[in-house]
Amino acid sequence: MMISTLFKRISLINLLPRLLQRNISYVERVRFLQQLKEQDTVCSSHIPGGKFLLYSQSKPLIHVDKANTEDVLLWLTYSEVTEYYPQVLSSSVLVDVNEDGTPRYSVQVGALPTTTQDKLESATGAVFTDLRLALFMVSWRDAHTLSRANNVLMWNKNNAFCGKCGAPTARNAAGETLEETVHREVAEEVGIEVSSVRYVASQHWPFPGSLMAGCFAVAEKQQLTKDNNELQDARWFSRDEVSTALDKINANPHLRLRGNPSGELFIPPPGAIAYHLIAHWIKGTPVQEIYQHIY
Repeated sequence: MMISTLFKRISLINLLPRLLQRNISYVERVRFLQQLKEQDTVCSSHIPGGKFLLYSQSKPLIHVDKANTEDVLLWLTYSEVTEYYPQVLSSSVLVDVNEDGTPRYSVQVGALPTTTQDKLESATGAVFTDLRLALFMVSWRDAHTLSRANNVLMWNKNNAFCGKCGAPTARNAAGETLEETVHREVAEEVGIEVSSVRYVASQHWPFPGSLMAGCFAVAEKQQLTKDNNELQDARWFSRDEVSTALDKINANPHLRLRGNPSGELFIPPPGAIAYHLIAHWIKGTPVQEIYQHIY
């Protein structure tokens, strides 16, 4: 176990410099982001090379004079931030990884002394701007980034302790949309990029107690690279294989309860939302029919 962990760390150390030298694929970015989230030492080690979006009491520091352009958001370097706000390490939260492999963080600087704020705004040509106003000055993508970065900061501020056990909560990346979750989960777990993500329906799931969201997405057939920590298996199946498995579970909903010694494909029974997504895909029926069966 120790050798395996050490090997993973060495591999990561060797990989990251290459990632940061070029634009990287979405899957590489997602898996790098996952490593940053899961390994505090890795995340902390990349903060000096990261980019930072500053907030003062939920007001982002942006270029007001560049409204409706691609240059509204202001991403500062670590040294630029620490010149005015040295407490970056304790006040930053991970937001995402940029296309060139650079980790990006949001920082809550609080109510800066007036002189410090004036110097910062003067040096950067930017202004701490009311978030509601800022959202009308940026593109859809940047508006999402502004909202997400602020949401992560507020979540960390308002959820300092676990509501179940009372232990301090660990800071982590969050605030993503449902569609982004689908993109990220698929990339993390099987190493492929999907498009055209479409929400269909949701279901309460008692293991241990969560909300299961059902979505459709499109992907070209690619080589799968499975995350063994997340999945037992991942394979591509033909339409005929899926149709045969669906017929079997329709004929005997308890089939899966007897195990799967042959390793063949089994479809979840009608009590799971996955069944209805698969059945809809096979039959090509309108999505509305899923609601008729579930609700």
